[in-house]
Amino acid sequence: MKATARAHPIQGLVKYHGMRDERLRLPYHDSISLCTAPTATTTTVEWQPDAAADEFRIDGDFVEGRAAERIEAVVSHVRELAGFDHPVRFESRNSFPSNIGFGSSSSGFAAAATALVEAAGLEMTLPEVSTVARRGSSSAARAVTGAYSRLNAGLNDEDCRSERIPVGTAEEGFHPEEDLRIIAAHVPAYKETEEAHREAAASHMFESRLAHVHEQLQRMQDSLRTGRFEDIFSLAEHDSLSLTAATMTGPSGWVYWQPDTIAVFNAVRELREDGVPVYFSTDTGASVYVNTREACVDRVQDRIAEIGIKTDVWQVGGPAEILTSGESVFWYRNCPEPAVISGGHPGPVTVLVLWWPDSLDSPGGLNRLDSPTLLTVAAVPAAGETRGASHADTVSLEQYSLWIWPRTRDMNVAVLGAGYAGLKLTRRLEQQLPPDVSLTLINDSTTHLVQHELHRTIREPTVAETIQVSLNEVLDSVELIEARVTDIDPETGQVRLDGEGAPEEFRYDLGAICLGAETAFFEMESVREHAIPLKRLSHATQIRDDVLRLADAGGDVVVGGAGLSGVQTAGEITALLDEKGASEQVSVRLVEMADEVAPGFAPEFQTAIRAELEDAGVTVQTETAVVGATAETVQTDGGELPCDRLVWTGGIEGAKTMDGDRRSVRADLRLSDSTFVVGDAAKVIDADGEPVPASAASAIREAKTAATNIARLATAGDGLEPRLDRYRSDVPGWVVSVGSGAVAQVGPQIVRGAPAKAMKATIGAGHLAGVSALRQAAQLAEAELSQWAPVSI
Repeated sequence: MKATARAHPIQGLVKYHGMRDERLRLPYHDSISLCTAPTATTTTVEWQPDAAADEFRIDGDFVEGRAAERIEAVVSHVRELAGFDHPVRFESRNSFPSNIGFGSSSSGFAAAATALVEAAGLEMTLPEVSTVARRGSSSAARAVTGAYSRLNAGLNDEDCRSERIPVGTAEEGFHPEEDLRIIAAHVPAYKETEEAHREAAASHMFESRLAHVHEQLQRMQDSLRTGRFEDIFSLAEHDSLSLTAATMTGPSGWVYWQPDTIAVFNAVRELREDGVPVYFSTDTGASVYVNTREACVDRVQDRIAEIGIKTDVWQVGGPAEILTSGESVFWYRNCPEPAVISGGHPGPVTVLVLWWPDSLDSPGGLNRLDSPTLLTVAAVPAAGETRGASHADTVSLEQYSLWIWPRTRDMNVAVLGAGYAGLKLTRRLEQQLPPDVSLTLINDSTTHLVQHELHRTIREPTVAETIQVSLNEVLDSVELIEARVTDIDPETGQVRLDGEGAPEEFRYDLGAICLGAETAFFEMESVREHAIPLKRLSHATQIRDDVLRLADAGGDVVVGGAGLSGVQTAGEITALLDEKGASEQVSVRLVEMADEVAPGFAPEFQTAIRAELEDAGVTVQTETAVVGATAETVQTDGGELPCDRLVWTGGIEGAKTMDGDRRSVRADLRLSDSTFVVGDAAKVIDADGEPVPASAASAIREAKTAATNIARLATAGDGLEPRLDRYRSDVPGWVVSVGSGAVAQVGPQIVRGAPAKAMKATIGAGHLAGVSALRQAAQLAEAELSQWAPVSI
């Protein structure tokens, strides 16, 4: 009564939108797609007659709301076919990001239907299973039959089912199943597919689409039979544009493409003009499938990478399939403890006990525990009889079996970098790792810098002492290596170091890259030469010295980039000039390429920040791109600006160790089997499919998820893969200081003045208190508040 299945998601070639029957998910017309591999959803289901209720999980999270209703529709249909009413335990894992336009619902419901039917003991062909999967998602029907498949529209299960399309080899030697390569361009932008179906069907263009789609279907099927690459994928590209036109002209005017989507389209067309066989396609989302031939993969992928978009290379996948019990997503049932461990076997071990009571057909319990001793296992069946066994690799006790995985060597966990993410992660791992797991922190200094308070030292240098924390004072059971990380192999855990007295090489079993980000100059070497960033205390000192020099001589300061860092820097410089009575002699100009300050934040927050800046005396110049610099000017796309000191806060890139790349990771923050990436070093897509902004608040919260996952992996036995948590962005609000003022956003509410100042004063102090630097926390709060007029808290 338990089964595991795997299915691949689909790329629509001739897509459907709109459903004539939402309950049975019957589309208005046929559709054709191909499955993409190795991307897949793996689903394990177990019918549990003794359970109280159904339990649904996807990627470790409980499923509720409309998503749970769709799963329940498939489960209920299988119950009806099987003639029982057992509750089910259902768990799925995706090997690719969901909800960004890569067909996760198709593979999800295909795997679910296949596993449910198998676990229920039903004998069904793949086309018959496709009618089950269709109740969750019509596209899932095609994922059941796999490769190139066609879903036939109809009014019942006899008619509306999927069938595999036979394909042929073209004269030029192209075979659609063997030779196609798909460059998947990841462009996160979540949108619910069901809503898209309603939007398209309500468009005035929908009837026009229905009128010509039958010809498109026939042409596509004929092209697949002849195997001509250009015919197949030029049709798919045209169908994507046709479908999107209907969606965009629905009642809400929904446009799900993003700027990066269009950039990929343009790159594909440029390649095609150069003679490369390549076409684009999209489903319901902003991500793009770039279809090409195997010989052209490197050239196409390199061109897409130039845009700065994460890519994967996929190929055609097969039908949904039943997996072995060893590939199960979960191993255990919720049932009474079946075993008692005691004895005297030396060494830490992880124990897995699978318990078969007489009434069950499948494993009944999972016990995992670390113990310094193990000799005997006493299994207690329902009748109360006790059986014992000596330690062995495998022990059979009639209905019972025991597998033991000894930990063969010491486990070493390493954190690379001691910024917000690195320090918070290290402190959490101190609490969560068992004593026999060693923990190492590698950082280029023995201090932690409270980076988001660095701008304060421009006006008040004494704050520098307060925002530096000795790592040795706040960490206990951690080996601290002072060295610069020069190279990392995330797959093997090999790290190269440069530091006096430090080893040249270091290896970890599990590690986290928390190296933060560097200032990005976007290949503008003249800006790099003449500007100063704000990443270190020495930068703040130089900015202060230059501003004080200008306070006597007069001049112009330009801050390039109006993100939160640029806003705070411009505000602090203006406040310093006010204190020195030099605001008339020195102008402070904040330049931003976007149409508003604080790009990416809510419009109300942006408006309030701009007002605070202008009240403070900062000249705000938006829609102006910096293109270069000299010793006396800043060159923009609108002309030259006078400049005696250019401060550059115009963007971030990955650390030099990472070749300037901010690696993209999913919500579990895992880059490889042994390595995680946390904080500004990564571009994180959270559990809701949303990109996470680079910020101290996000880094600290991500560290909690990473610590949980690393601890689970570190304590799992060899061969056991624990369930990992997924980060969901939950930053409650944002606060930015502007000289002696501040602006805060808490939920939808925008706050300025005294309340915002009080919130800003508590953030840095709260972080310091959170890492046990209590004295400095009090000092920082006092220093921040002393720079403002009296505030009532």
